[in-house]
Amino acid sequence: MKTLKNGFSMPMFGLGTWQMGGRETRDFQNNDQKDISAIQKAIELGIMHIDTAESYADGYAETLLGQAILGYDRSKLFLTTKIHAEHLKYDDVLRSCEASLKRMRYRLFRSISHSFSKHANPYSRNDACYGQTSSRWLSKKYWC
Repeated sequence: MKTLKNGFSMPMFGLGTWQMGGRETRDFQNNDQKDISAIQKAIELGIMHIDTAESYADGYAETLLGQAILGYDRSKLFLTTKIHAEHLKYDDVLRSCEASLKRMRYRLFRSISHSFSKHANPYSRNDACYGQTSSRWLSKKYWC
C-alpha cells in the first residue's frame, strides 16, 4: 500500500481491464472465461487493485470483473472505475456509478475518476450546479 500526501492509501500495483470483453463494445467472440481467470489469477498473486471503466466493452468489462470477484473477500479488493466523458453531469455520475456497481455486483468503489480527452473540457461554469456542494456521497462541486 502507498499512502498519498492527502492520507489516502492505495495499492501500488494493479490490473487493468481494458479490452477484457471487447474494446468499445462487447465482443461476443471474446473468451470471457480467459478474462475472468486472468483477474482471479492476479488476485491470487496478491494484486488487489483492479481498474475498469464503464466505457470498456460498453460496461461488459465491469460485468466480467463482477463475475471474477465472486467468492473473494471484497473488503480486501480496491476496485476503481472511470465514468464516461458524456456522463459528467451530477445526476449522470450517480446513474453511471449505480450502473457500474450493479454490473460488478459490488456496493462501494474505492476510487472513481472520469475518462475524457485532455483536449475536452467537460465542465462548464454555465451549468446550473457548477460549484455547488451536496451532502450526498458525491460532491456537486466536482461532478457538474
